[in-house]
Amino acid sequence: MAGKFLHNLNVRGQRGNIVQNFPSVEYDFIPDQLTAKKGDLIHVQWAGYNTNPANRAGEGTDATDRNNFVQMAGDLDTSYPDRIEKSSFWQNVESLTAPDATPKDIAVAMASSGYYCGYEPHSTCPAELSLTGNTREGLQGQLNNANASYRGHVLQV
Repeated sequence: MAGKFLHNLNVRGQRGNIVQNFPSVEYDFIPDQLTAKKGDLIHVQWAGYNTNPANRAGEGTDATDRNNFVQMAGDLDTSYPDRIEKSSFWQNVESLTAPDATPKDIAVAMASSGYYCGYEPHSTCPAELSLTGNTREGLQGQLNNANASYRGHVLQV
């Protein structure tokens, strides 16, 4: 990593809507727009919690806070995730923290908030925790059974 520019991409805000979270904000990434050059590093991570004040969890389990990271399709007004296979971002990254993880492994780990450590097993992802070899209950739609915090990956773009 020596001689590389490292961007730190974090999440701010809380689960729930703007009224529930006042004076905090709804989820947003910090920085909210990140421009990286080829060869730059990006550390994507977040810290959530299981002690969110009552009645502030939106559609999630009360007292929880969850995040994930996906590429969005379309322009800034579009609000649905892009398919991993069509993603321009995931096809151009590699993980320095899990060098043998494929772009699909990294995308699945970040989309699931680390619930799955990758699409398929690799050196930092045991088979039973990968999407294809998972032996636990499936990932809940609002990420309620995912970890609150995620140490993420250091990605090279």
